[in-house]
Amino acid sequence: MKKRIMGVLLAAICAIGLIGCRNTNNSDTSAKKEDTTKASYIVRIGMPTAGKHFQNFTAEQYKETIEKATNGDIIVEIYPSSQLGTATQMIQGVQDGSIEGVMIPSSYFCSFAPASAVTDIPFFFEDSQQIYDILNTPDNPLNVYLEKYGFKVAAWLKNTPRYILSQKKYESIADMKNQKIWCLPSRTLQKELNAYAASPQTLDPSDISVSLENGTVDGVETDVLFMNSTGLGASAKYLNKIPNTPMTNLFCFGKDWFDKLPKDYQELLINTANDIVRTQEIPYVEKQYNGSLQALQDLGVEIVEPNDALITELKEKSESVTDSFINESEENSEIYHELSEMILNYTK
Repeated sequence: MKKRIMGVLLAAICAIGLIGCRNTNNSDTSAKKEDTTKASYIVRIGMPTAGKHFQNFTAEQYKETIEKATNGDIIVEIYPSSQLGTATQMIQGVQDGSIEGVMIPSSYFCSFAPASAVTDIPFFFEDSQQIYDILNTPDNPLNVYLEKYGFKVAAWLKNTPRYILSQKKYESIADMKNQKIWCLPSRTLQKELNAYAASPQTLDPSDISVSLENGTVDGVETDVLFMNSTGLGASAKYLNKIPNTPMTNLFCFGKDWFDKLPKDYQELLINTANDIVRTQEIPYVEKQYNGSLQALQDLGVEIVEPNDALITELKEKSESVTDSFINESEENSEIYHELSEMILNYTK
């Protein structure tokens, strides 16, 4: 068994190195028909995004590495563009075992595991690097917490700051009053927008573009990579760089399914996920972030940098959101304080 583990892990590392040395086709991909008759395991991974979004890129790298490392004994099938259902339906599928894995913003998990919304607390984590580093440490309390609800964390993906793409320039909180702003379906994010006197809207990601274009929503709060990959810049005038708080995406498997795998395959799936994120997803995200900003500007979107007074206003108004999260349950409080301690001791 030890020889088998070492052999599989070595093959995975070699495969990652080979992938990093070649150009990757980042066109929209879905599960291709391939011979699965010789495979012992099929891993279906769903996601709501398409095209060159970093979730899709990461999934492609993961698929190739795992299949090469196992000589096709594990086949990874990728289902982008919500082919396996809405975001909520895909997470439910992972939880009940009808889907093996999902890559999706962590904000979607709060309906299933409420304390996971700690990642959405405004101004809790300093930036994208800090949240990535802390969540990917062995001591991250969210990993154990999520297992209680049927999710096995493979890796926390690095994302970029949360901005608001809108038809209006936000130079003070007063400018946000009554603005209908789409956000991810996290109560914490919704309470944050309410604290700014805005009106949070929740729609399936596939409906956002039309809603922004026809005025059903005034703005969209998310990362610029999603904005660019879905063409939202064509329907907006301003990219307000607020609240400028970090986002994170979660790659996870169904725990019951995962626990039935051989131990060496369990190690392979987790180690490969973290290696792919560290060596390929992070550089890709950093490149795509700058490219996405430029693409929005090319469409005529004005980048609006917040002034110090606005940032101070946002922080003051959002303090109630933190208090609300902590007081909601004992689990929320415990996870919040454990992560607070990790943030206090964090060094880059």
